[in-house]
Amino acid sequence: MSVQSQRGIMRRISTARQRELAASWVEALDIRPPDLDKPAGQLSGGNQQKLLLARLLAVSPRVLVLDEPTRGIDVGAKVEIQNLVSELAGNGLAVVFVSAELEEVLRVGDRVAVLKDGRVIETVRSADVSVDQLLALVARPSVPEPDDERG
Repeated sequence: MSVQSQRGIMRRISTARQRELAASWVEALDIRPPDLDKPAGQLSGGNQQKLLLARLLAVSPRVLVLDEPTRGIDVGAKVEIQNLVSELAGNGLAVVFVSAELEEVLRVGDRVAVLKDGRVIETVRSADVSVDQLLALVARPSVPEPDDERG
């Protein structure tokens, strides 16, 4: 669907080509079972996440924003997705990985941006910070904005 959307309605992708693309992504991301006719809702949570990731990757994005991509899935699928994200980033894709799990953030990310009230308050290299230090940054009180009024 994503590829068809990118091409537009007038440039239809043949059913054979759709199946070929789907099969290549099922294989590349090890989506199980590799049954193209199985509805997504019947897949495990981890395989549903990989299916959504395949849908995004099929359009060759330059930036990928993943918001809690491993929430609610089993440990094995979580590790697979984390490894895939690391591989994608290693191959030059810009990935923004959002997670409430600080250990996961440090494991997957190269740099961590701490946001508060929609603003970046700190950016650190993952290798230079521990979970406790990151937690301290997250818990640090906000610095009030300087008052624009001059009296």
